[in-house]
Amino acid sequence: MGGQLIGTDYPGPARGLLREAIPGCLPIFLQGCGGDVKPRSVDPVKKAFGVATVETVYEIGHELGRAVAAALCGEPGELGDELAGTSGTADLPTRGTPTEQQLTGLEAGNDWEQAYAQAARKTIAEKGGLADTLPVEVQVLKIGGLHILAMGGETSCEIGLELKQKLSDLKLWTLGYSNLLRSYVASLGAHSEGGYEAETAFLYSLTPEPRPLGYKPESVAVLINKGIELVRSL
Repeated sequence: MGGQLIGTDYPGPARGLLREAIPGCLPIFLQGCGGDVKPRSVDPVKKAFGVATVETVYEIGHELGRAVAAALCGEPGELGDELAGTSGTADLPTRGTPTEQQLTGLEAGNDWEQAYAQAARKTIAEKGGLADTLPVEVQVLKIGGLHILAMGGETSCEIGLELKQKLSDLKLWTLGYSNLLRSYVASLGAHSEGGYEAETAFLYSLTPEPRPLGYKPESVAVLINKGIELVRSL
Protein backbone atom coordinates (compact mmCIF):
# COMPACT_ATOMS: atom_id res chain seq x y z
CA MET A 1 0.00 0.00 0.00
CA GLY A 2 2.92 2.36 0.51
CA GLY A 3 3.66 3.02 -3.15
CA GLN A 4 7.06 2.04 -4.55
CA LEU A 5 8.97 2.27 -1.26
CA ILE A 6 10.73 -0.89 -0.06
CA GLY A 7 9.38 -2.18 3.25
CA THR A 8 7.26 -4.77 4.98
CA ASP A 9 3.93 -3.06 4.15
CA TYR A 10 1.18 -3.49 6.78
CA PRO A 11 2.19 -7.02 7.97
CA GLY A 12 5.46 -5.60 9.33
CA PRO A 13 3.87 -3.20 11.85
CA ALA A 14 1.36 -5.91 12.79
CA ARG A 15 4.19 -8.31 13.66
CA GLY A 16 6.07 -5.60 15.52
CA LEU A 17 3.07 -4.83 17.73
CA LEU A 18 2.61 -8.51 18.57
CA ARG A 19 6.30 -8.99 19.43
CA GLU A 20 6.00 -6.13 21.92
CA ALA A 21 2.66 -7.27 23.34
CA ILE A 22 3.65 -10.94 23.73
CA PRO A 23 7.32 -11.36 24.73
CA GLY A 24 8.87 -14.42 23.09
CA CYS A 25 6.21 -14.51 20.38
CA LEU A 26 7.33 -15.17 16.77
CA PRO A 27 4.56 -13.68 14.59
CA ILE A 28 4.30 -15.13 11.07
CA PHE A 29 2.10 -13.52 8.39
CA LEU A 30 0.43 -15.88 5.92
CA GLN A 31 -1.50 -14.32 3.03
CA GLY A 32 -4.92 -15.90 2.57
CA CYS A 33 -7.01 -16.07 -0.57
CA GLY A 34 -7.38 -12.38 -1.39
CA GLY A 35 -6.96 -11.99 -5.14
CA ASP A 36 -10.10 -9.84 -5.27
CA VAL A 37 -9.62 -8.09 -1.90
CA LYS A 38 -7.64 -4.88 -1.26
CA PRO A 39 -6.33 -3.50 2.04
CA ARG A 40 -8.39 -0.52 3.17
CA SER A 41 -6.80 2.52 1.54
CA VAL A 42 -9.35 4.85 -0.02
CA ASP A 43 -8.73 8.15 -1.80
CA PRO A 44 -11.53 10.40 -0.45
CA VAL A 45 -11.36 12.71 -3.48
CA LYS A 46 -11.44 10.07 -6.22
CA LYS A 47 -13.60 7.79 -4.05
CA ALA A 48 -11.49 4.83 -5.12
CA PHE A 49 -8.60 2.76 -3.79
CA GLY A 50 -5.41 4.77 -3.61
CA VAL A 51 -1.77 4.63 -2.52
CA ALA A 52 -1.58 5.03 1.25
CA THR A 53 0.93 7.07 3.19
CA VAL A 54 3.47 5.25 5.33
CA GLU A 55 1.55 6.47 8.40
CA THR A 56 -1.62 4.80 7.11
CA VAL A 57 0.29 1.60 6.44
CA TYR A 58 1.37 1.55 10.11
CA GLU A 59 -2.14 2.41 11.27
CA ILE A 60 -3.69 -0.51 9.40
CA GLY A 61 -0.90 -2.88 10.47
CA HIS A 62 -1.40 -1.96 14.12
CA GLU A 63 -5.16 -2.47 13.73
CA LEU A 64 -4.50 -5.98 12.45
CA GLY A 65 -2.03 -6.66 15.28
CA ARG A 66 -4.53 -5.52 17.92
CA ALA A 67 -7.18 -7.83 16.43
CA VAL A 68 -4.80 -10.79 16.70
CA ALA A 69 -3.86 -9.88 20.28
CA ALA A 70 -7.56 -9.68 21.19
CA ALA A 71 -8.23 -13.09 19.64
CA LEU A 72 -5.41 -14.57 21.76
CA CYS A 73 -7.26 -13.56 24.94
CA GLY A 74 -9.43 -16.65 24.58
CA GLU A 75 -8.61 -20.12 25.86
CA PRO A 76 -5.80 -21.54 23.70
CA GLY A 77 -6.26 -24.96 22.11
CA GLU A 78 -3.68 -27.67 21.61
CA LEU A 79 -2.82 -28.52 18.01
CA GLY A 80 -1.18 -31.86 18.75
CA ASP A 81 2.23 -33.05 17.60
CA GLU A 82 1.38 -34.79 14.32
CA LEU A 83 3.24 -33.41 11.31
CA ALA A 84 2.55 -34.35 7.69
CA GLY A 85 2.64 -32.76 4.27
CA THR A 86 1.86 -33.42 0.64
CA SER A 87 1.70 -31.60 -2.67
CA GLY A 88 0.20 -32.07 -6.09
CA THR A 89 -0.52 -30.31 -9.35
CA ALA A 90 -3.85 -28.98 -10.58
CA ASP A 91 -3.84 -28.62 -14.38
CA LEU A 92 -6.15 -25.65 -14.86
CA PRO A 93 -7.85 -25.35 -18.27
CA THR A 94 -7.08 -22.05 -19.99
CA ARG A 95 -8.82 -19.95 -22.62
CA GLY A 96 -6.19 -21.22 -25.06
CA THR A 97 -4.84 -19.31 -28.01
CA PRO A 98 -6.22 -15.75 -28.36
CA THR A 99 -8.29 -15.06 -31.45
CA GLU A 100 -7.10 -12.79 -34.23
CA GLN A 101 -9.69 -10.25 -33.11
CA GLN A 102 -8.32 -10.29 -29.54
CA LEU A 103 -4.73 -9.89 -30.71
CA THR A 104 -5.64 -7.02 -33.03
CA GLY A 105 -7.46 -5.27 -30.19
CA LEU A 106 -4.46 -5.66 -27.88
CA GLU A 107 -2.12 -4.27 -30.55
CA ALA A 108 -4.11 -1.05 -30.42
CA GLY A 109 -3.88 -0.86 -26.61
CA ASN A 110 -1.27 0.27 -24.09
CA ASP A 111 2.40 -0.71 -24.04
CA TRP A 112 1.78 -3.89 -22.00
CA GLU A 113 -1.04 -5.02 -24.29
CA GLN A 114 1.05 -4.40 -27.37
CA ALA A 115 3.98 -6.33 -25.88
CA TYR A 116 1.70 -9.27 -25.04
CA ALA A 117 0.23 -9.38 -28.54
CA GLN A 118 3.68 -9.29 -30.13
CA ALA A 119 5.01 -12.06 -27.86
CA ALA A 120 1.86 -14.15 -28.34
CA ARG A 121 2.11 -13.95 -32.12
CA LYS A 122 5.75 -15.08 -31.93
CA THR A 123 4.86 -18.10 -29.75
CA ILE A 124 1.90 -19.00 -31.97
CA ALA A 125 4.14 -18.91 -35.04
CA GLU A 126 6.78 -21.08 -33.35
CA LYS A 127 4.58 -23.56 -31.46
CA GLY A 128 1.20 -23.39 -33.15
CA GLY A 129 -0.61 -21.91 -30.18
CA LEU A 130 -0.61 -21.19 -26.45
CA ALA A 131 -1.08 -23.78 -23.69
CA ASP A 132 -4.55 -25.33 -23.16
CA THR A 133 -3.76 -26.06 -19.50
CA LEU A 134 -1.40 -24.59 -16.93
CA PRO A 135 -0.05 -26.40 -13.84
CA VAL A 136 -0.69 -24.90 -10.42
CA GLU A 137 1.05 -26.41 -7.41
CA VAL A 138 -1.20 -27.20 -4.44
CA GLN A 139 0.37 -28.03 -1.08
CA VAL A 140 -1.00 -29.18 2.27
CA LEU A 141 0.82 -29.00 5.59
CA LYS A 142 -0.83 -30.72 8.55
CA ILE A 143 0.21 -29.60 12.04
CA GLY A 144 -1.73 -31.55 14.62
CA GLY A 145 -5.39 -30.84 13.92
CA LEU A 146 -4.70 -27.93 11.57
CA HIS A 147 -4.55 -28.26 7.78
CA ILE A 148 -2.83 -25.44 5.84
CA LEU A 149 -3.77 -25.55 2.15
CA ALA A 150 -1.55 -23.39 -0.12
CA MET A 151 -2.29 -22.61 -3.75
CA GLY A 152 -0.44 -20.68 -6.43
CA GLY A 153 -1.66 -17.39 -7.82
CA GLU A 154 -3.74 -14.52 -6.50
CA THR A 155 -6.60 -16.81 -5.53
CA SER A 156 -10.03 -15.25 -5.05
CA CYS A 157 -11.58 -15.08 -1.61
CA GLU A 158 -14.59 -17.15 -2.73
CA ILE A 159 -12.38 -20.10 -3.64
CA GLY A 160 -10.91 -20.18 -0.13
CA LEU A 161 -14.37 -19.90 1.42
CA GLU A 162 -15.74 -22.73 -0.72
CA LEU A 163 -12.86 -24.99 0.31
CA LYS A 164 -13.57 -24.23 3.97
CA GLN A 165 -17.26 -24.98 3.46
CA LYS A 166 -16.59 -28.30 1.74
CA LEU A 167 -14.03 -29.26 4.41
CA SER A 168 -16.04 -27.84 7.31
CA ASP A 169 -15.33 -30.87 9.50
CA LEU A 170 -11.65 -29.84 9.63
CA LYS A 171 -9.70 -26.87 10.95
CA LEU A 172 -8.47 -25.38 7.67
CA TRP A 173 -6.42 -22.38 6.61
CA THR A 174 -6.43 -21.52 2.90
CA LEU A 175 -3.52 -19.58 1.39
CA GLY A 176 -2.97 -18.01 -2.00
CA TYR A 177 0.19 -16.37 -3.36
CA SER A 178 2.22 -19.57 -2.98
CA ASN A 179 4.95 -20.89 -5.28
CA LEU A 180 5.33 -17.87 -7.52
CA LEU A 181 2.42 -18.32 -9.96
CA ARG A 182 1.94 -14.80 -11.28
CA SER A 183 -1.75 -14.59 -12.20
CA TYR A 184 -5.21 -14.17 -10.80
CA VAL A 185 -7.27 -17.30 -10.13
CA ALA A 186 -10.75 -15.85 -10.37
CA SER A 187 -13.87 -17.19 -8.67
CA LEU A 188 -16.72 -18.73 -10.67
CA GLY A 189 -18.76 -15.57 -10.11
CA ALA A 190 -15.99 -13.41 -11.55
CA HIS A 191 -16.03 -15.46 -14.76
CA SER A 192 -19.68 -14.67 -15.35
CA GLU A 193 -19.21 -11.00 -14.38
CA GLY A 194 -16.13 -10.47 -16.56
CA GLY A 195 -13.25 -8.16 -15.77
CA TYR A 196 -9.50 -8.34 -16.06
CA GLU A 197 -9.03 -10.91 -13.28
CA ALA A 198 -10.88 -13.54 -15.31
CA GLU A 199 -10.36 -12.38 -18.88
CA THR A 200 -6.74 -11.13 -18.91
CA ALA A 201 -5.17 -12.70 -15.82
CA PHE A 202 -1.88 -13.35 -17.65
CA LEU A 203 -1.62 -10.13 -19.64
CA TYR A 204 1.51 -9.03 -17.73
CA SER A 205 3.22 -12.44 -17.75
CA LEU A 206 5.51 -12.58 -20.77
CA THR A 207 8.38 -14.68 -19.36
CA PRO A 208 9.50 -17.28 -20.36
CA GLU A 209 6.69 -17.01 -22.91
CA PRO A 210 3.19 -15.49 -22.97
CA ARG A 211 0.46 -17.58 -21.41
CA PRO A 212 -3.19 -17.66 -22.48
CA LEU A 213 -5.06 -14.56 -21.39
CA GLY A 214 -6.95 -16.38 -18.63
CA TYR A 215 -8.45 -19.57 -17.30
CA LYS A 216 -11.76 -21.17 -18.26
CA PRO A 217 -14.57 -21.14 -15.64
CA GLU A 218 -14.13 -24.89 -15.05
CA SER A 219 -10.64 -24.17 -13.67
CA VAL A 220 -12.28 -23.26 -10.34
CA ALA A 221 -13.67 -26.78 -9.82
CA VAL A 222 -10.35 -28.37 -10.87
CA LEU A 223 -8.43 -26.35 -8.27
CA ILE A 224 -10.98 -26.91 -5.49
CA ASN A 225 -11.21 -30.65 -6.16
CA LYS A 226 -7.42 -31.01 -6.07
CA GLY A 227 -7.28 -29.15 -2.77
CA ILE A 228 -9.94 -31.38 -1.23
CA GLU A 229 -8.20 -34.51 -2.55
CA LEU A 230 -4.85 -33.56 -0.99
CA VAL A 231 -6.33 -32.48 2.36
CA ARG A 232 -8.31 -35.71 2.66
CA SER A 233 -5.21 -37.74 1.84
CA LEU A 234 -3.52 -36.75 5.13
